[in-house]
Amino acid sequence: MPVIPCMSGQLDEYGYPKILHAVTTNELRDNLSLEINRAAFGDDPVLVTRRGRKIAAIISITDLSFLQRMKDRREGVFAPDLPKDTSKIGPETARRLTWEVFFR
Repeated sequence: MPVIPCMSGQLDEYGYPKILHAVTTNELRDNLSLEINRAAFGDDPVLVTRRGRKIAAIISITDLSFLQRMKDRREGVFAPDLPKDTSKIGPETARRLTWEVFFR
């Protein structure tokens, strides 16, 4: 089974990049319940590859609900909450305001 480095740049507690477990579609077909359990109970996503390309991921319900909450929060950001002309407040302040509105 190939191992693919995590591209998100997240570091574990020792400072090393996380390595995501990857399986080909053929391996997934043979070991579906094992890979589902790895994602569900091991809290690590499983990358699914075909011909060396990443095509899907199996993630836990916890990760899925987190991603859904982040998506809902991002959709809840309204343009009227941000200044129309960011040149008057500067790019750094505009960036900070964007993040403050996003993470309310």
